[in-house]
Amino acid sequence: MILYLKNTFLYENSEYDVLIKKASETNGNSYQQKGLDLITKDSPVIPVYYYVSAKMVKPYVGGFYVNPLGYVSTKDLYIIEH
Repeated sequence: MILYLKNTFLYENSEYDVLIKKASETNGNSYQQKGLDLITKDSPVIPVYYYVSAKMVKPYVGGFYVNPLGYVSTKDLYIIEH
């Protein structure tokens, strides 16, 4: 089994370093998995982009809806008497 265990992303954690050293000395995946779990726990998760779409519709327009793809079907629109 060939292990590619280089810390190319410069993650600094002494516990991780010990786990990766042990992983390179053994054939099991448990040390690798523990190292991955440690990185996952330490990694921040930040939503980079969240799509928002706003539609302004007069209250006297009926039949307006947006489908799951974000499209508006104009064939179902109608004017409500006001």
